[in-house]
Amino acid sequence: MSLILSIILLALLGGCSRPADLEPIRLADHNRETDSPVLKDALAGGSVEEKQAAAIAMGRIQSAAYTGLLVTALDDPGPGVRDAAIFALGQFGMVENVPEEAVAAVRGLLDSEEPVVLALAVEALGKLAPADGPELLAPLLTHESARVREEAAHALMRWRFTPLWRGDGDEPAEWPEEASAALSAALGDPVPEVRIAAAHAFSRYGDAGALDALSGTAGDEEPLVRLFAVRGVGRSGVPDAADAIVWGLDDPDAAVRAETVQALGTLERQELLTIRLADDPSFHVRANLAR
Repeated sequence: MSLILSIILLALLGGCSRPADLEPIRLADHNRETDSPVLKDALAGGSVEEKQAAAIAMGRIQSAAYTGLLVTALDDPGPGVRDAAIFALGQFGMVENVPEEAVAAVRGLLDSEEPVVLALAVEALGKLAPADGPELLAPLLTHESARVREEAAHALMRWRFTPLWRGDGDEPAEWPEEASAALSAALGDPVPEVRIAAAHAFSRYGDAGALDALSGTAGDEEPLVRLFAVRGVGRSGVPDAADAIVWGLDDPDAAVRAETVQALGTLERQELLTIRLADDPSFHVRANLAR
């Protein structure tokens, strides 16, 4: 072996770092340690892999003792560390008392010019569900990045769902009219994933102000858009809206037909159901009809 080759091999071996030992982090995560020195040390000064793992663990544990370190990690230059910290801060939306420090840090990322960062921040904000969430999220439904628009639609749905999950109330909060209108407009987005996300946002609780937009999705090429739109009308609590989704009974997609049958039943408009549905080739359509 030549001297030069030996020097090169020694240099390469010297530059190889020892694989990160993530087992202590996994153990702290498994035990749900609320103030773990292992997690804190890993996030503050570990390898990139250790920082990522520690941030994710902190997000799962959701202890206020980790909030400050996660906020600091938003400035970490290590690839993926910032992203893991954003995700973890969003997980604090699942605790009874959401740390205001987490909300403020995520809100501060909404002016990011990096679509990936912005999309992650939008996702986190939907989980944190601050009172001004709709006002912050609605304008992003027209962002140039399709991923940001998609996450904004999902986040608006989470904004209504998360407080119920936390036990903050018995009924979902209503979106402001501007947010509902922006989400309705997103049903016409050129990107299918954005339209699906918008329709899904309406499908969980419905929205009486979006009935025209939802019933107008009959011609959408994406079956999931049509399905979620029909479900949203069904959950709107407006029986007269049933007439506008009768088209779903003849939809080429069996899941949409089944959802339409269920929606008409939810709205107590069974008179719109026709006897021919008893011979529908889809078991699910026939099963919903029999309920």
